[in-house]
Amino acid sequence: MNHIAHRAVITKIEAQQITVRLTPQTACTDCPAYNFCGSKDCHDRLITVETPDAASYNIGEEVNIAMSAAYGFKAVFYGYLLPLLLMLGSLITAYLLTGNETSAGIYSIIILIPYYFVLFWLKKYFVRKFHFRISRR
Repeated sequence: MNHIAHRAVITKIEAQQITVRLTPQTACTDCPAYNFCGSKDCHDRLITVETPDAASYNIGEEVNIAMSAAYGFKAVFYGYLLPLLLMLGSLITAYLLTGNETSAGIYSIIILIPYYFVLFWLKKYFVRKFHFRISRR
């Protein structure tokens, strides 16, 4: 099975949870617009990994974290593809019902508000569904 793996540094250790900081490994750090960039790939991210042997790790230790590639595809689906399909579906439906392009465009954008609210509401479900594994380097 394919995995997506990154190097990270442990920043916090709790009972059975380890929080790690991912640093960008792209050319972002050399970019003059690094501090102003909106790309998520260019900024540090904190990820919490659940593991029963959290006590065996130390703060500041470099580790590898991995996630199944299938989870990455699911995340792209829920974060990008499904909202795009909702927007296109509502755009076409609203245009066929109203015949007005402006209102159809507004409705297709408004449909994202409840979608992302539900996605936020189901955050705990997604945290349980998407698992990271941690290992020593």
